[in-house]
Amino acid sequence: STLRKKKSTMYILSPFDNLIIQRDRTNRIFDFDYTIECYVPEPKRQYGYFVLPILWGENLVGRFDSKADRNRNTLVMRKLFFEDNFEPDQKFWKAMQETFWKFCRFNGCEAIEVKSVYPTKFKTEVKRSLAM
Repeated sequence: STLRKKKSTMYILSPFDNLIIQRDRTNRIFDFDYTIECYVPEPKRQYGYFVLPILWGENLVGRFDSKADRNRNTLVMRKLFFEDNFEPDQKFWKAMQETFWKFCRFNGCEAIEVKSVYPTKFKTEVKRSLAM
């Protein structure tokens, strides 16, 4: 498949992407439990309002909830989660920088602000990777 040839390619997926739209199948194949939480009452949300999955090569490695702050032209990364047992390498951080800055510009923003990263051990590297 195309994904297997692009092991160092990152994609930010829509909640309606064909890869994840069938939630049970996605959970079974990728061990990735995903819900569009904008339909979940705020106190019951685990990941955030409109969480987007992160596909790295053949694996769903994380998810994030962001919001474009139009007054500050800033993409606010409210929550960024990495899946259990995922250990990013330097190729991942470089791909994250490129992919998230494209996403930032696509949303009409000029800066990225990182609020929360889980596990927290990755927060310093995430901030370093997304600083420009």
